[in-house]
Amino acid sequence: MKMSPSSVSTTWSAGRRTPPGLRSTKAVYATVAALVLSMLTLTGCTLRRPVSVEPEFDLATPNRDDRREEVLDEYQQQRTEAMFQAAVGDWRRGDTEKCHDLLQQLLKERPDHRDAQLLLADLYLSQSDLPAAQATIDELLAQRPDDVEALNAKALVLEMLDLPEDAQRTRQRAEQTELRATSLNSSQPQP
Repeated sequence: MKMSPSSVSTTWSAGRRTPPGLRSTKAVYATVAALVLSMLTLTGCTLRRPVSVEPEFDLATPNRDDRREEVLDEYQQQRTEAMFQAAVGDWRRGDTEKCHDLLQQLLKERPDHRDAQLLLADLYLSQSDLPAAQATIDELLAQRPDDVEALNAKALVLEMLDLPEDAQRTRQRAEQTELRATSLNSSQPQP
């Protein structure tokens, strides 16, 4: 049975069956495509960009180790700051026991945390524990001998311990330290 061109387009467009000529055209295209792809594959060609054999970050490279250390340091700094802010919040709410516990934990991990040491000294002063306040301030001054705020806190503790001469010398030292710092800052050129 021979089909007229009008019956081929009608039958095909209706979606009932594919005309015989079209079946062979699809088969030829599929065969040609399969042959081209197999030839390209056999010769080593690919349709994608080649994937790098070397990983972007090797676990043993110093750059990765340096980055890992940076991330850990940043995390530790943020954690320390969060602990300190929590202690400040407890101090403001009047929960001195929780504040004390947080500050002790923070100073166990970071004994050089200046603000935590000052807050702990204030906490001891508020509880009239003068020896503990003095010991905390002395630890801070051992790390930072020219800390003006710590020197003034020590002068306050010495006054409370009824040592006015020592308190006066400590205040004078704080003033001299502050004057030196101010003169150094003013002698530097401003940007």
